Amino acid sequence: MKNTEAAEDRIEKPPYTITSDMLAGVERIGEAIGRAEAAAVTQDLRLRRINRIRTIHGSLAIEGNTLSEEQISTILDGKPVAARSGTFRKSATPSKPTTAITGGTRPTSPTCSTPTRR
Repeated sequence: MKNTEAAEDRIEKPPYTITSDMLAGVERIGEAIGRAEAAAVTQDLRLRRINRIRTIHGSLAIEGNTLSEEQISTILDGKPVAARSGTFRKSATPSKPTTAITGGTRPTSPTCSTPTRR
């Protein structure tokens, strides 16, 4: 107990009095900082998604694929997108006909879902 009392004696008291108005102001500042940080994280994630969509679109365009950025965004959301006839070549191995492209599966064969060149 003596150590605690000695530590309290060494702590200097500030030359001001902390009021409830000061504490309320500190609380408002802390909340504002939290909201600003949360908004920055959300903005950063949105920009990363836009960049990812544009990168995928550019890579697909180089390969001759005609998917739009909106279609790519839909695929990344895991929703099906109808593909134009002739967008993909048929595989040499028999498989079920594909009527939609989804973001949930990846081709297992190198000949599956290969874009055609026009």
